[in-house]
Amino acid sequence: MKDIIVRKMCINDFNQVHKLVEQVHKLHLNERKDIYRNVDPLPFDEFKKYLREHQYFCFVAEVNDVIVGEIISDIKEVKEDGIFKQRRFLFIEDICIDKNYTRKGIGRKLCDMAKQLARKENVSSIELNVWAFNKNAINFYEELGFTCKSMRYEYNIISVSYTHLTLPTIR
Repeated sequence: MKDIIVRKMCINDFNQVHKLVEQVHKLHLNERKDIYRNVDPLPFDEFKKYLREHQYFCFVAEVNDVIVGEIISDIKEVKEDGIFKQRRFLFIEDICIDKNYTRKGIGRKLCDMAKQLARKENVSSIELNVWAFNKNAINFYEELGFTCKSMRYEYNIISVSYTHLTLPTIR
């Protein structure tokens, strides 16, 4: 797609960025009602905090003066602790692409901006979290060269039926 402009996010971008964040929140809410609440996913005060605090790097992607993507990242520092080494990395807190603009190079442009920023900040890597159900996002990140670093599993107790078990009495 031609004419994708990536620029720093500003306070006047709130309404358009909010719409993008709502799209992703609806996806998460539909897939994980057990975790996500149906609340405002980006209150104005939180948006202002991202713009105000220096550790956050906030960018938007525009096409024809319409914001169609956003990325919010920050630098994380992990101190040496026990078996773990000290390290510094760029963490993508949030990335959203308008559902009508996916697969048009917008996410790639935003991630390229994150890569440039990571090099400038001299960090060891870029990291992010993605839900296992979000296959489109996983495929996208892998196309960009991201690799799976770790996996987190759950065993959902609430949805498991114990009616067939005889449990011991706990004293």
